[in-house]
Amino acid sequence: MATQAEMLAANLAHQLERLEAMRRSAARLMARDRLGRDFFARGMPVMMHTGPTSYYGPTIMDLLEAYARVCRPHLPPTEYYEKPEN
Repeated sequence: MATQAEMLAANLAHQLERLEAMRRSAARLMARDRLGRDFFARGMPVMMHTGPTSYYGPTIMDLLEAYARVCRPHLPPTEYYEKPEN
């Protein structure tokens, strides 16, 4: 039967072996190339989705006429240009 001292010694030896294995693993990881320092990420470019383009119907003249109607409601609307057909 093993004595308590022998069990403690065996447990300590096991923990030291695990510690040494962790140190070796850490050293291997730290020796590897690092992303952003030794090599850089490449990959598929991100495709940006552009939605449908907006079309605003009113022209500057339409906006000016609307503003004039608000400012001077007693004046009749004027039709002095042709509106483009879409």
